[in-house]
Amino acid sequence: MQDVKSIVLTFVALLFIAISPFESLAQDAWSFVSAPDWHLGKYELHPPLKAGVLELQLNTLQDMKRHNPELLLIDGDLVSGPWVGQEWIDRFAPGGSQEEAIMNVCKVAYGNLKQRFEEHGFDHILVAIGDHEIGEDSNWKPGSEVSHLLPVYRDAFQRIWNRDKQGHFKYSQSIGAAESRPIGTPWENTSFAYKHRNVLFVTIDIFDQPDPDKPVGYLKRSIHADMPLDHLRWFEKVLKEARKDTEINHVIVQAHSPVLAPVRGQHTSMLYTEHEKDSPFWKLMQAYQVDLFFAGEVHAPSAQRTNDTFPIQVVHGAPFGRNYLAVEVSEHRLHLILRELNERKFSCIGEMTIDKSSRKPTVDDRGMLEIINTQQALLHYTFDEQTPLPYNVPAGSGFIQHFLANEKQMEISNVAQMGRYYNLYTDALLADGIRGNAIHMNGSETVVCQGRGVMTRNNPLTFIAWVKTGQKDAACLSSHGNGMGNFDVCLRDGRLAVFVANSSIQAAESGTVINDGKWHQVAVVFPKGGRALQDVKLYIDGIHHKKHLTGADCVVMVRPTYKMRVGTSSRNKRLGLKHFIGSMDEMSIWYRPLSDEEIMADYKRVKLQCCD
Repeated sequence: MQDVKSIVLTFVALLFIAISPFESLAQDAWSFVSAPDWHLGKYELHPPLKAGVLELQLNTLQDMKRHNPELLLIDGDLVSGPWVGQEWIDRFAPGGSQEEAIMNVCKVAYGNLKQRFEEHGFDHILVAIGDHEIGEDSNWKPGSEVSHLLPVYRDAFQRIWNRDKQGHFKYSQSIGAAESRPIGTPWENTSFAYKHRNVLFVTIDIFDQPDPDKPVGYLKRSIHADMPLDHLRWFEKVLKEARKDTEINHVIVQAHSPVLAPVRGQHTSMLYTEHEKDSPFWKLMQAYQVDLFFAGEVHAPSAQRTNDTFPIQVVHGAPFGRNYLAVEVSEHRLHLILRELNERKFSCIGEMTIDKSSRKPTVDDRGMLEIINTQQALLHYTFDEQTPLPYNVPAGSGFIQHFLANEKQMEISNVAQMGRYYNLYTDALLADGIRGNAIHMNGSETVVCQGRGVMTRNNPLTFIAWVKTGQKDAACLSSHGNGMGNFDVCLRDGRLAVFVANSSIQAAESGTVINDGKWHQVAVVFPKGGRALQDVKLYIDGIHHKKHLTGADCVVMVRPTYKMRVGTSSRNKRLGLKHFIGSMDEMSIWYRPLSDEEIMADYKRVKLQCCD
């Protein structure tokens, strides 16, 4: 009997030993939240705070608390800026200077926000500088007053967020042999590394200004999103030391501007980091296997990676805290939960789990955190699916409010992976299409996408649509970009054409006139890597056509700020274009150049399922 008792006690002891590591793991699990792009500064400066704005803040903070977070990350754009001009001096520094006014504005705006966060239990906050903290990107003209005030903006920011009440820098603990911040550089008070439990967080001030009087970067402004060599050296040393620290299970980097394209965007200037996936910043994160890169800026969520490597870029955040990310952390696992406010309630709209328990980490992604696949279509409008308008009226959406008062309004669903953020808003009518419904335009309707540019700079793209028209005038089918950066897909004299800047190419073969009242597939392919306009390929009914160039050749370079238009262009008057009159169906946009075979396959797929 005694032997049996000993065996039972031994078994219980062994069972306890076997279970205890899992109990320890459960006890060690913890969470944090991340929420950029609040854009609350102007509201904090005009007390009392509007009831609706305060309610949104409080709703978000309360919902965040349900995750019991230990940290709050903010990837920039807490405020609005630029706070420049005599009225700001008169109000915040009477008789003083512009510099003093900015410092005092920041004390009020940042101070109020910080106090509200702390009142709700968020007293551990890691904040990256956004463009709005340093004057806002549209104001960075070379030689401008805002450009020359960059050091002042940075100093005002770091005093509130990165220093304690005694004025000491809060994140000074070195990471191995690496300083926690890039001492002796312009970023020494705004970029820093901080170890919390088993995670290293690296907060990056991604903005660089070589000379306030000279243009730099693809936007040709005095400031751009980039990491020069002295900043990169510090960053690499931190990452190298982190990989030596056995207590660090995960490395997470945050900066304001996305690196990888394309991302979803709404009501944003769509500021990207220079050189995107080819930037030294991204390549360093890949080399040292950073787990996650968080960004804001674009006010809509996306997840991206390159060739199944790490890091995974997660872009999130929206004005007033309309969406945020909660992250549950354990030794071998990161679980991301994306929550968004719709109709006064928060709900989960995406999840991602990174499991690193085996040699090759696995990623389970779904919803709006499903990693964007650039091999698949970004946008696809069949014109057979509609969404009740509006699903969530975003801030500053006067355009949508116009349609709410219009009995003819419709919201046409994007059925491809960029999702509802890229639905079309229109007062046009539906008609019979090549397959199901088509949108029909009589020359005066508006058809616009609220999501910001799917074509970014000189990246490749394919546009496909089916059109039916008898229109004789030159007319625009689809417009992308703003001003001279536009590219417009058009019909001119019944032939497919593309306009970029003041030049154009046009299908030139005989028999290519398609304004014959029948359905035709048209496709335009922009090849990879900054190619010239004359390299753009034109297709009609699945067949690649010769073309001729009118005007000087030019590099296709589109700023991604634009909202795509269908049936018209902002350059109608300049180019002598009319609104499109006719029907359009099965419109899709891809973030890669489709091959001749793929375009022909699309033509046959649609053609075989219908008849004229």
